[in-house]
Amino acid sequence: MDKIRRRCLLAFYPTVMLKRTWAIAGERHSIAPMENRKMPPRKGSSDVSLAFPAYERLRKDIVTSQFEPNARLRLDELRLRYGVGPSPLREALMRLESEGLVLLEPNKGFRVVPISKDHLMDVMHVRTEIEVLCLGWSIEQGGVEWESALVGALHRLKRFSKTAVPSASSSDDGRTAHRAFHSALISACGSELLKSFHSGLFDQVERYIAISVGITDQPRDDISEHEGLVQASLDRQTEEAVELLRQHHMRTLDKLVTQLFGPEGAAQKGARGKPTVKSAGRGRSATLDIS
Repeated sequence: MDKIRRRCLLAFYPTVMLKRTWAIAGERHSIAPMENRKMPPRKGSSDVSLAFPAYERLRKDIVTSQFEPNARLRLDELRLRYGVGPSPLREALMRLESEGLVLLEPNKGFRVVPISKDHLMDVMHVRTEIEVLCLGWSIEQGGVEWESALVGALHRLKRFSKTAVPSASSSDDGRTAHRAFHSALISACGSELLKSFHSGLFDQVERYIAISVGITDQPRDDISEHEGLVQASLDRQTEEAVELLRQHHMRTLDKLVTQLFGPEGAAQKGARGKPTVKSAGRGRSATLDIS
C-alpha cells in the first residue's frame, strides 16, 4: 500500500502544486474535492471573479462530451457560448490544462484532449489503485457517520434506472449520484490529497463514459455491484470490498474499451484516427451508463 501511495503522490505532485497557485497569498488553502472547489478571486479584478464560473461550466461541458475529443477551443466561440471575456476564459483553460482535460499547443491555442485506449487504461488503473487505497483506509477508520453517508449514497444511486430513457436533467442527477456514491465510499480515508486525485481521475473516466453513451449496447445493471461493495464495507471485510471494487472498475474498463476502441467502436470510425463521436448535447436521449 505504501508503495502505491508513493507512486500516486509522485505522479500527481506537479498538478497539485500548480493548483495551489490559485490560492491568495497568506490565506489558508486546502484541496477540496472537484465538485466543491472554489477559485479565490483577486481583489480589484472583475475578470478573475468570472473565471471560476467559466471554469466550472467549461469543465462540465468537456466531461459530459458537449465538446468532442480533439475539438478546438477558440476564444471567440467560447466568449459567445459562456458570455465572459477572454481573460477569465484563458484562466479557466489553463486550469483545465493542468487537470489533463485541455491541451495547449504553441501557436495553435487550446483543444480538448483526444481519447486513446492507452490513456483510458492508464487513467482507470491509477484511479482504481487510489480508490482501493482510500477504501481500505475508510473501512479501517470510518465510523457511524461514514456508514450512514454510504448507505444514503447507495439509496440515492438506486433511484436512477439505466434501462429508462432519461432526460438531460435526470442524466445529470444520475451522474451526480454516482459521483457522490464513490466519494462517500472513500470519504473516511483521512487524506484530502488522495481524495483530490481521485476526483480528477473520476472526471477523466466520466468523459470516456459520456462519449460512449450514444453507442448501442445493453446497459449494465451494476446496482448489485454497488450493493455488494457497501455490504462488504459495512461488514469491515476489507479484502472482499477491495476485490469487488477492482472487479467493478475492470468491468467498466472492458466495456469502454469494447465500445470505443473495438472494431465497431466510435473512435475507430473517424477519419485519420480522429473520433467522430456525437457530443452529449442538451436534451439528448440516451441510456445512462455509469459505473
